[in-house]
Amino acid sequence: MNICQLEPKNEEEIKKICIMDKDLVVEKVLTANTIYIYDTCSIIHHSKLDNVDYIVELIKRHKGIVLITWTVFMELSNGKILDKHFMFLQNIKELGVDLVLFQEEFTYDCIRAAYSYSIEEVNQQLKYGICFMKKLQGTIARYIDGLDTDYRGRLLRVDSDKEEIRSFFKKIRCNKVSKDSLAEELIFIVIILLQGIVGDVVFISDDFKSSDKFLRMTDYISEQYGRKRISMYTTAVLLYKLVREELAVPEEGRRILECSYPDKIKLYATDRYDLRIEKKEVSIEQYIYLLETDKEFRVYR
Repeated sequence: MNICQLEPKNEEEIKKICIMDKDLVVEKVLTANTIYIYDTCSIIHHSKLDNVDYIVELIKRHKGIVLITWTVFMELSNGKILDKHFMFLQNIKELGVDLVLFQEEFTYDCIRAAYSYSIEEVNQQLKYGICFMKKLQGTIARYIDGLDTDYRGRLLRVDSDKEEIRSFFKKIRCNKVSKDSLAEELIFIVIILLQGIVGDVVFISDDFKSSDKFLRMTDYISEQYGRKRISMYTTAVLLYKLVREELAVPEEGRRILECSYPDKIKLYATDRYDLRIEKKEVSIEQYIYLLETDKEFRVYR
């Protein structure tokens, strides 16, 4: 397993297209109508496209910004971001959408800007997020279990007077290795912590295996915060939204599907014959046909 590099070598180039200043990042996150959070795999897939205009139009229609977490950026670059990925992000910026590079510890600054919380109260929110993620038994759970007793106790208590969010995110990123699920899991914690202070959140990811974890997270947020303004878009869902909002026709989506699905498309959906949401596997041809011909076709994740 390779340890991912914490700082990209071409940071000056990145600053030309990404908003990185903490105060401006906080402002953009708190004022956006919709935050589109890109996962690594979808950036890699969508970077193969020659034209991203219709994706950008959807984001602009919903007054959104694109947010990339620092850990996703570590996965994407691991030393130096590739030209094709840089060009994809640059195209988003040049077409008029704010592109925010979000260090996960900026969550603390967002919470303090929105609420008059004490440090202890912010740490309590972090504890709730960590405790939920431990239940998923993933990378974060293994990291927490491996901590020394003193630091683990501080994270899981609510009375610490230190800014635990900052140290937690910085320390856990140092343990990032290739092909783990840390970036995705940290996105989930960020989403949990930002509930109640941001607008709609759309997680763009083609990691179909993470959809069950995402659903558990949204159920948790609904129970704890009473919010249901969170969605996960695979590329198939993204195309479905584009077609239903008349920003693209199904055949135009063939290329984005080909970039994302080398084999069958997996999705949860209903067609005219279904009485409940079903897990389906369809070819690109079948998916385009359903979008074109079945007005009752609905894609959920």
